[in-house]
Amino acid sequence: MMRLRRGQRGTAGAEFAILLPIMLLLVVGLVDLARMIYAQQLLSDLSRETANLVSRGTTPADAIDSVVRTSEVFDVDSDGFVVISTIRRTDAGNDNPWIFSQAGSGALTEFLSRVGANNGPASLPGIDSLPVGVTLMAVEIVQDFEPIFEIKGLGMDFYPDTLYQAAYF
Repeated sequence: MMRLRRGQRGTAGAEFAILLPIMLLLVVGLVDLARMIYAQQLLSDLSRETANLVSRGTTPADAIDSVVRTSEVFDVDSDGFVVISTIRRTDAGNDNPWIFSQAGSGALTEFLSRVGANNGPASLPGIDSLPVGVTLMAVEIVQDFEPIFEIKGLGMDFYPDTLYQAAYF
């Protein structure tokens, strides 16, 4: 057995005391990061399922009820919002995307659609024009995100306040 010198006896305990808060902060941060990634994936799946239903003729209200409101994790009525937009051309001479109807449901009524407002031009990623007869359905879902472990007090604000996903069919 190796003998420690007189000044080295408390070294391991001191190192552990210094590293423990840092390690705990990393674990706590990873837990919330995993929760955020899971919630983002869930919103992506819900927006795609809802857009798929609406594009096949289901009414926006029925699509929201059947997909979003039946989700066990996402609660649109307490901390989320869903916007469904119908987008097509205004007329044969103008091929710009235009929002013809828009339906929204949920608790976050202050959310403004990133696609655009009803009866206005649509802002779609990578699409400047639509061919004649093409109708797009855009579903946007927003959810408030609250980390389990609040680390803002330490000056660390890594997580967004709201999560956003959109799907286009």
